[in-house]
Amino acid sequence: RLSRYGLIEVGESDTPTVGQLVEKFLKERTDVKESTRLKYKQAANALLEFFPESQMLDDVTEGHALEFRRFLQSLKKKNGEPRLAENTIRKRCGDASLMFSMAVDYRWIKSNPFKVLPVSTKRTPQKTFITHEMYAAVLAACPNAEWKLLVALSRFGGLRVPSEPLSMRLIDVDWERNEIHVPSPKTEHHEGKEHRTIPLWDELRQPLLDVFELAETGTEFLINKARPEKIRGIDPKKVNWTLINLGTTLTKIVKRSGLTPWKKVWHSMRASCQTELEDHFASHIVCGWLGNTEGVAKKHYLQTTADHHCRAIELKRFKN
Repeated sequence: RLSRYGLIEVGESDTPTVGQLVEKFLKERTDVKESTRLKYKQAANALLEFFPESQMLDDVTEGHALEFRRFLQSLKKKNGEPRLAENTIRKRCGDASLMFSMAVDYRWIKSNPFKVLPVSTKRTPQKTFITHEMYAAVLAACPNAEWKLLVALSRFGGLRVPSEPLSMRLIDVDWERNEIHVPSPKTEHHEGKEHRTIPLWDELRQPLLDVFELAETGTEFLINKARPEKIRGIDPKKVNWTLINLGTTLTKIVKRSGLTPWKKVWHSMRASCQTELEDHFASHIVCGWLGNTEGVAKKHYLQTTADHHCRAIELKRFKN
């Protein structure tokens, strides 16, 4: 700063640059899953697209952080639509803030300018409740037994698609105990969250039996034909699930069924499962089955359905 006012000669600064911070952060954060590292890289690329690599860290202000957020909001697709959703922008800003927090930890800067940005995700937009009639129509339009099982596991098992059903093996279904062992790649890095157990509900029994009957001798995984070609023969623990998209195919199936495709096709079915179950069981029990928390369920999963309104109208709260 003194050099800019001509008070000292220009020399090398001890304060690292934005480019050096990004490089060090990505190099050190090997303690997270590959999918998380990918998100860190996306945030790093956005930072380097906005800031020059030579930008000194101690020159980055809260004003620059606000400009960075506006920059992300200004990005457009070819058709003119925003390239990033609001929650994605918040996540990128949060990851950028994490990088600058590391700079604070190393005492390269005194404070984190990105702390002024909103980083917590907003409530998921209104979801569609998938009724049993809608489910039956989609099931009838599925091309094979494996796709029917995927839809069933999502709507009535509450599984995260694609990571959980595509990680399941035939031995994960315990017919004697009426249980299903569900691997959970998303939460496996948390102790005790590598898997969970759900009941073998009646709605899952027939789709599972159909797949078991078609399975050839020596088959390991529950889902095979519906498995994307790029991950066949690969250990599920080594798959980057963020790059696997089954939503496009499901959207085509929904159209084939005669229904109008809904937003977040897989998530809405999982959310419908949780909403339905919480009408019968305590929230902590359902969250144990679906592998999320009560806070997340309230914010992103639970819905008010037409059935709730009907039951409310019929409710007699006062006695004559």
